[in-house]
Amino acid sequence: MAGDVWISGVGAKTLIAAFIVALITGLAGCSMMSDANGGRHGNAGVKPIAHAKADAEALSAGLEEIIDLDGEMTNVGPGVRPCEGDDADKFYLIRSGWSLWGPPAEKMRVAMDRLIDEMPKKGWTITEHGREKSVARDRYLRATNEKAKFSVHIGLLEPSPNSRLKKPLFKATLVSGCFEVPEGASAENAY
Repeated sequence: MAGDVWISGVGAKTLIAAFIVALITGLAGCSMMSDANGGRHGNAGVKPIAHAKADAEALSAGLEEIIDLDGEMTNVGPGVRPCEGDDADKFYLIRSGWSLWGPPAEKMRVAMDRLIDEMPKKGWTITEHGREKSVARDRYLRATNEKAKFSVHIGLLEPSPNSRLKKPLFKATLVSGCFEVPEGASAENAY
């Protein structure tokens, strides 16, 4: 597209969005993890890594279905990380993030309201929603899915005099509780 900078076949907008998702995923960390499982040491249960990744993908798809907007999407997909302070061979968590941009701000605001209304019908408990305490005052929600042992943070960032953002952007980060691999399996090779 005209005006886009291409680096190794990837548009600058895509790289920026991927960077934002990676940054958010890195910052979301342990506070979200404890929401999903109440602590560490396998409290989320025993689960093969492939099953936990599939759960993350299914949960993300369900959220995208509720949002129900067409736009450009960056999805870093589920990744495996060791649980902090636990035996990395036995205990792991899943982190996944994505962003969506392109639709008009008004449609994205309606989609955020729809998330708040519809997520509880899909097994999520909204634990918090409102506006960030930042200067930009972006809307956000935090929710947990106790059955799946995942938490999510979804933010709606909008252009404002206090941000460099040119278009509204949804960002989502899913983090699982701390799962234990089944007996005889190892998480070490998944990192």
